[in-house]
Amino acid sequence: MAESVKLKVTDSPEAALKDFLKALLEKEVVKAVLCARPTGSGSITYAMAGNAGEIDKSSPLAPCMPVNAGTVVSDMTKVQAFDEPVAAVLRPCETRALVELVKLQQASLENLLIIGLDCYGTYATSDYKKLDSGTVLLEDGAENVRAACVVCEYPVAPVADIEVGLIGSDPGSEIFLIGKTESGKDALDKAGTGEEGASPKREAAVEELKKKRVDALQSLVKDIQKEIAGWDGVSTYFADCINCHNCKTLCPVCYCRQCFFDSDTLEVEGHRHIAAAQRKGSVRMPDDTMLFHLTRMNHMGLSCVGCGLCSDACPNDIDVFKVFRTIAHNAQNEFDYVPGLSTEDELPLAVYREEEFQTIGE
Repeated sequence: MAESVKLKVTDSPEAALKDFLKALLEKEVVKAVLCARPTGSGSITYAMAGNAGEIDKSSPLAPCMPVNAGTVVSDMTKVQAFDEPVAAVLRPCETRALVELVKLQQASLENLLIIGLDCYGTYATSDYKKLDSGTVLLEDGAENVRAACVVCEYPVAPVADIEVGLIGSDPGSEIFLIGKTESGKDALDKAGTGEEGASPKREAAVEELKKKRVDALQSLVKDIQKEIAGWDGVSTYFADCINCHNCKTLCPVCYCRQCFFDSDTLEVEGHRHIAAAQRKGSVRMPDDTMLFHLTRMNHMGLSCVGCGLCSDACPNDIDVFKVFRTIAHNAQNEFDYVPGLSTEDELPLAVYREEEFQTIGE
């Protein structure tokens, strides 16, 4: 059973990957494939291809992520798991979000073959639409990639049945498919594309990229902690918030059927607003913007995978991601927890450990 397969690139890396996806469908290894597909407007969406011909319409390597596809899988499986095998081509932050959603009982991995893309980064949708050509295979250090990608410590999907090995390969001539699970290795054998082989440069290249991104994350955390120090810093950072809740809507780990902030709980009579204004001198409207962000940080910080879509969603260009990533980074370190690495890792607030937080800092 092959653990690693080399695909020769004759046209483009994406064409080689699409040939593999077609083989999965033609040989009935899977019944459908979920992956990125161009829209008529020059952007990207996700589509479920039910036959090999539809794969030609896809663009699995397109460096654009309009939504975290972990939520797409969640939408399809949280009521009932797939009853037939389906492949999903996902980026690392998408697989990590999916793992967290599984632990939150919002998704299922049953009958799902995860094909994890190595990821050098993605563009915001608006920037992607400006590109001269459709798919662009990014390399490390590409300009104008999303801020979240620059500090992502997981360029390789930590949970995947098959890794699409772009890092450490020469994508002009070859890419690698690495089987990480028995089902992944079995799928490689049955697809029958490529020849057995592994990249000798992959491990070192992955570690080098991880180190670079960890250093970038540490720098971001340090800078943001200074910028939001104290109430004045936080309130200034979020001063342009209009309480639209777009960041919540696009966040893959905000899953509540009805958010507290979308309920009528905070709706009050007009005279209460007048009383508050008279008492305080003035009241910012719309109100409760800071309460919203602080509650979200508390609610989803431990499961934040740093996909950065919260910033992409903001109509006023607030870099929400940078604050959320900083708070999440610190909280996850306190609990010694990294989201999305394994379905076996228990959510910190769902389990009691007697040895936690034995000392109180100054």
